[in-house]
Amino acid sequence: MTDHRAVHQFHSGTAVGDAITNQMFQLQRLLHELGFESEIFAEHIAPGLQDRIRSIHGYRGSESELLLLHHSMGYEAFDDVIGLPNDIVAVYHNVTPEHYFESDVIRHHIRLGREQLMALAYRALVGIADSNFNRREMLAAGFRRVEVLPVRVDFSEFADHSGGPDRRSNDWLYVGRIIGNKCQHDLVTAFALYRKTFDQEARLLLIGDTSSTDYVAVVRAEAERLGVADHVSRGGSPW
Repeated sequence: MTDHRAVHQFHSGTAVGDAITNQMFQLQRLLHELGFESEIFAEHIAPGLQDRIRSIHGYRGSESELLLLHHSMGYEAFDDVIGLPNDIVAVYHNVTPEHYFESDVIRHHIRLGREQLMALAYRALVGIADSNFNRREMLAAGFRRVEVLPVRVDFSEFADHSGGPDRRSNDWLYVGRIIGNKCQHDLVTAFALYRKTFDQEARLLLIGDTSSTDYVAVVRAEAERLGVADHVSRGGSPW
């Protein structure tokens, strides 16, 4: 591996407020602080992000530039990206199992993402996983060396310095789609035990997409069964 004058990042998709997109911005800031040149590239750039993200199709690559390739779903530009002359480090965010989706298009890209992960195992220098679960999947796909680097997000801009109401209880917050593979029903079970054992005033706030209505009903039923439905809110609203 050569010394790199730049460390760039790529992910096929982007969106305002998206977790992976935000992580790329955070990593870019840290890389700039360390003195590296650092650009973010994507195949699909969401409106409002064109001034911060460049199209991968205009990038020719360089042996002197390291590319952090974020992987979470199959995409069409994969062969072009791994064909660049850059050294590559794979950053894996998991590919959700296809049985959680009904769309044939989504299921196709999930299968493609699994195949591409195995190809990436032989192209990348090393792998980075954001959890031990993902590390195990990378090793099973053929990666020889994988390190775990949990996602870090700076929430300082949301700090409340207004001296608002003093809540002495410890609230729980989950942000993400409410869907079966995320297992929020287990989170409700753990919360109920915490509330019974430590803090009867605690609240659980579930913030995220609720289009998987069947699973939302499962989570609600679990909260009702355990007697904590009044202390669990969905999207900022009670059940």
